[in-house]
Amino acid sequence: MSLHQRSAPAAQYLTGSDHLPAPSDSIHARANLGTYRQELAAERGRRQRAVTLWLAGMALVAGVVMAMTVASIFPVAVTAAGILDAVSVVSAAAGTLGILLLVVLAARIPALDRAFGHDGLIAWHKVLGPWSLGLVAVHIAGSVLAVAFAAAGNAVGAAVTFVLSDGDLILALLGSLVFAMGGVTSLSKVRGRLPRSLWWSIHLSLYAGIILAFFHQVTAGGPFISGFAKALWIGLYALVAALVLGFRVIRPVLITMRHGPTVEAVVNESPGVVSVWMRGRNLESLGLEPGQFMTFRFLSPGLMWHARPFSISAVPQAGLMRITVAEAGTATARMRFLRTGTRVAVEGAHGVLTPVQFGADRAVLVGGGVGVAPLVPLAREFAAQGVATDVVYRAPSEERAPLVGELIELHRAGVIRLHLLTGPRIYQPLHAGRLRSLLGDISQAEIYLCGPVGLTNEVRVAARALGTAPDRIHTELFEM
Repeated sequence: MSLHQRSAPAAQYLTGSDHLPAPSDSIHARANLGTYRQELAAERGRRQRAVTLWLAGMALVAGVVMAMTVASIFPVAVTAAGILDAVSVVSAAAGTLGILLLVVLAARIPALDRAFGHDGLIAWHKVLGPWSLGLVAVHIAGSVLAVAFAAAGNAVGAAVTFVLSDGDLILALLGSLVFAMGGVTSLSKVRGRLPRSLWWSIHLSLYAGIILAFFHQVTAGGPFISGFAKALWIGLYALVAALVLGFRVIRPVLITMRHGPTVEAVVNESPGVVSVWMRGRNLESLGLEPGQFMTFRFLSPGLMWHARPFSISAVPQAGLMRITVAEAGTATARMRFLRTGTRVAVEGAHGVLTPVQFGADRAVLVGGGVGVAPLVPLAREFAAQGVATDVVYRAPSEERAPLVGELIELHRAGVIRLHLLTGPRIYQPLHAGRLRSLLGDISQAEIYLCGPVGLTNEVRVAARALGTAPDRIHTELFEM
C-alpha cells in the first residue's frame, strides 16, 4: 500500500452532510469485466459512426461549394486584374467555409464533442482560425487590387470608390474589421493581458462580423448571387445559425427548465477550494458520465454574467450532483457565498475524459489539486466495475488535498489503490522512474490525467517512455 497515512482520522476531511450521498453509495460490483469492456467498445463504435456521418456531411457541403466556386471563375482572364479576381473569389469561399466550420466546432454538437473533446475542438480552432482569417484578408486584398489594376485612371480612387459605392460592401468592411479585432485579441500575448470577460465579449462579436460579411456575398458579385448557388449559400448560413441557436441556446435553456437545478449546499474542502452541491429534478437523466464537465451560470449577484466550465466531482445521484471549485479570481471566490436555493443555468454535458475510452484491464488516474475532481467519479465507476484502479494524487499537503477523504475511503475499502504524494512538486516528481516504482508496468493501462498543465505534460511524457500508447493517455483542458 502506498497511501500516505494521515495523522488524524480521515473522516474529519470528508465533506457533505447527513442528507448528501455517502461516498460508498455508488459502488456496485459487476461480475464480468469483459462484458463491461464490450459495452464500452460498442458505445465507442456508435459514437464513431455518428461523427463519421457529421464529417462526411460537412465534407460533402464544402466540396460542392468549392466546386461551384472554381467553376464560376472560368475562363480566367490572363491579366493581372483577372488573376487577382480569381484568387479573390476562391479565397473568399475557402475562408468563409473555414469561418463557418469554426462556428460549427464551437456549437457544442454532442456527436462532435464526444468524438473530439474540448481539447480536440479547440486545437482545430487554433489551426483553422488563422488560416480562415488569412484567406479572408487575401480576398479583400485581391478584390481591391483587381479593381485598381483594371482602372484606366486613378487606381487608388477606383479602389476606394469600389468599396464605398455599395452598402453591402461597407458592411463587409466593418465585418472584416471585427474579424481582425478577434484575430488580434486571440493571439496569446494579447489575450494574456485582457480580462477573460472582455476577451470573451470580443470573441462573441465575431458572430456579428459573420452576419455583416454575409450580405455582399449574395449581392455584390461572385458565385452565389443567383439561382441554385445563392439558395445553397443562404441555406448553408441558415443551417449553421440553426446549429448554434439549437445547441448553444435552446438546448441549454430546455435542460435548465427541465431539471431546475438549485444550490443545495456549499462545503469547504480545503483552503481556497469549495464543493457546490446542486439539487434538481431527475438529474440522473442528464446522461452525465464520470469525468465529464458542464458549464454553469449561477443566477446570483456578481455571478449571473459568468458562465464557466466545472468538472462534475459527484455524478447525479438521488437528485444531487456536485462540482468542486478552486478560487481563481473574483467570480470563483464568490461561489463560497452562494445561498441555498440559488438557481443554476447549465449547459452540457461535455468532455471525453470518460470511461467510454476504457478498453484495458487496468486504469491509472493521475491528478493534482482541484484537478482530482473528475477523477473521483471515475475512480468510483471503475471500482464499481471491478477494474484494477490506481489513483496518483499530488498535492502541496494533506490539508490542501480536496476530496482526498473520499479516495482514502475507497482505498481502505480495497477497491482502489491511492498514492498520495504531498509536499513541494520538486520533491514529488512524476517522471518515468517514479511512475514505474509506484505503479509497475503501465504499458497496457488506460491513463487519465487532470491537473495543472505541467503535471499532465510530465506524466504524458513519462507514460510514453514506459511504453503506453498515445491513444491510452486521456486528458482534457477547459480553456480556449
